[in-house]
Amino acid sequence: MTAHLRLLIDTDAFCKLAAAGLLDDVLAFFGVTRAECARLPALSPMLQRGHLRNRYGEAESDRLRAIAQTFSKMPEPSTEWLDTFSAVPAIDPGEAQIYALAAERGLMVLTGDKRALKALGSLTAAHPRLNGNIVTLEAALLGLVGRLTDPVLRAHGKILAEYDQMAKAVFSSAGSSLDEALKSYVRHIEIQVQPLTLWRTTC
Repeated sequence: MTAHLRLLIDTDAFCKLAAAGLLDDVLAFFGVTRAECARLPALSPMLQRGHLRNRYGEAESDRLRAIAQTFSKMPEPSTEWLDTFSAVPAIDPGEAQIYALAAERGLMVLTGDKRALKALGSLTAAHPRLNGNIVTLEAALLGLVGRLTDPVLRAHGKILAEYDQMAKAVFSSAGSSLDEALKSYVRHIEIQVQPLTLWRTTC
């Protein structure tokens, strides 16, 4: 299944998008199937106990865990690449695994972890392998503007807002422009991670 691996999804993005019912819409936007995606091996155990289960509650955690089990566990990256990312304190072990494998194989990453993302800005040696391949939660949502109807996206966005501060701000006003609000967040993140170049939708 991992022979055609194209996209890695970190725990934060996976849980938030799956909880909001938007995960498959985002995958469809990128033209990838679940079989072409992978998540961290630790995701399933983390939904059984600990802070994720506390955050999402027992019923929702069990639902998310069932979804997680339909995705491949990502393979181990090479030690060389893993050491590169593990050396950065702001990048936790799970994110280090994801970015190491992405850099090694030229894969895309869907992430909701801003702390690790900002830290990547200073890791210039890895930029040539990551430029244009990292998709933020904001950019993924921007890709859905126009693909989903405004009422449908807002309905899912309200669920997402229960778990994400950015979504809470974007989807709090019924009369706001989702396109402009999300573009503003995307631009802000792009500035914070320079000179790293993030994936950007043309929508």
